[in-house]
Amino acid sequence: MTIISYAMPIMRGRPQGNPMAAQRLERFAFWVMCLSMLGITLALTVAGSWQVALQRLPESGEALSFMATQERLEPVFWARLGFGVVFLLGLVAYLSSFFVGAFEEEGETQGLEGAQPRAFATRRGLIQRIAGTHRRFAVSWQDDRSVRLPTVIACFPDPQLNQNLYFWLTALAAKQSAQPPSVKHWFAANQQSCLALLARRPGLRQTYAELVAALIAQRPTLAHLQGAELAREAAIQQALRQPGSVPHVPLAAGDPLPVPLWLYPAPLRLVAAASAGRAR
Repeated sequence: MTIISYAMPIMRGRPQGNPMAAQRLERFAFWVMCLSMLGITLALTVAGSWQVALQRLPESGEALSFMATQERLEPVFWARLGFGVVFLLGLVAYLSSFFVGAFEEEGETQGLEGAQPRAFATRRGLIQRIAGTHRRFAVSWQDDRSVRLPTVIACFPDPQLNQNLYFWLTALAAKQSAQPPSVKHWFAANQQSCLALLARRPGLRQTYAELVAALIAQRPTLAHLQGAELAREAAIQQALRQPGSVPHVPLAAGDPLPVPLWLYPAPLRLVAAASAGRAR
């Protein structure tokens, strides 16, 4: 059942899992099948013990024949049949859970889910290598099903800035919901989305400026970089200060430090799984 519950949504084009309604039905079916199987086992145990007591233990003529014993056990057999019917209903509910919501996905609104950390090949110092940190980061992204935000946003020492970052990401996701950023155009798409959002919601300009100032203060200092890494980081910081001013990000070894103000493309493995599901 575990393998089926994991593999079936992926095979049917739901790489992030079934909708919540389907998961509730699946959990209900699981417990119905487990409890009914327990009832079947207990019924058989009672029937076996009772049969021994009626047919084998009495040493006098009070011992019943096999058929007479089966007649006395008839209520237990009916109880076992009832548990079997309940198990069948649970099995039908379990199989039907994979189809719940299949006809509603086209028109359903996006939900909000937690983003799992993903690996980044960022430059790490000696202390970070020893500690094993700065290898995985929870970045925000979305697809046609839901928006994925980090379960905990603690990028800044100021809690108010972290709360503002959450609101900013939610607003940016709403702006990009029609066309999430692709891997190829991720850098430019985020800048254009920021420009469009700030133009539509001028009240966010001050919040965005405060977030950018706090973020750049935490990013690598340009004086400590050189070559391609310097050009790349300078382009990212320029794009944060003035969205739309940098058409593309220069190439450099490894990955840049993630930008928590932007939305990232969906993980490639989920994109491939979703494409395979639609192809079927």
